[in-house]
Amino acid sequence: MNKLLALIILIALVFSCQSNNNKSNKVIPTSKKPHLVGLTLAPSKIISEQNVPLDGVSIPIYNHNGKKVEQMEMLSLMVTGKYAIEFYMDSNREIKLISLREGTKEEVKSNEKELVPNELVGSKAWSFEVKDLEAKSYSLKKLKGKVIVMNHWFVECKPCIMEMPELNRLVQKYENHEVVFIGVSRSSKKDIESFLETNIFNYSIIPDAKHVSDSFQVSNFPTNIVIDKEGEIAYYNTGLNTQTIRHIDETIQSILN
Repeated sequence: MNKLLALIILIALVFSCQSNNNKSNKVIPTSKKPHLVGLTLAPSKIISEQNVPLDGVSIPIYNHNGKKVEQMEMLSLMVTGKYAIEFYMDSNREIKLISLREGTKEEVKSNEKELVPNELVGSKAWSFEVKDLEAKSYSLKKLKGKVIVMNHWFVECKPCIMEMPELNRLVQKYENHEVVFIGVSRSSKKDIESFLETNIFNYSIIPDAKHVSDSFQVSNFPTNIVIDKEGEIAYYNTGLNTQTIRHIDETIQSILN
């Protein structure tokens, strides 16, 4: 299983797809909602077997009111922690539609739980020295005294792209503070520049930086890390989670205060 497929499956799990955690993988009939006619709720086994694109184009995405939405609007709803994501398939057992529904009290409560701190939190960050797309240099040593917010990503990573609008809002919020946002990418400079022609990511982007991700023990994407003013890891989280942006924000504030 490639990493992109693994990430897509991770999204389904993080987004509280309890309805898909069917041990028997029995096909569940749908309701009579117009956009779901002829489709059935896909069990977890089917989801894991298919490379499900979450771009909102290849497979349509509907919100909890049955309205078709774009990828970023889906993300905006999901980060509230109030919704669950479901996958629907046709009679050939192919995923044909993605739908959001209002989460149950248990699901919402589960989404509100604090993430378990990564074992690296509290340890010294690994030293790095890199250059961004504009040839500006960054290093752990030179950035001492500032908060470093690090996002590990690559251009083909759909979950990475999905969280970028929220990450951009963080950049805007802290533009007048001693906070540095660095996007560490394993993608080439050429691929990133092509990506930025149609996408906006306001971090200082470091191309060809697989070695940096490796040193920070990053194996899945996206991974978000916050390093405090003394060079210690204050936050470390992998995967697209409904509470990631809030936790990054709260970590930054706690360091600045």
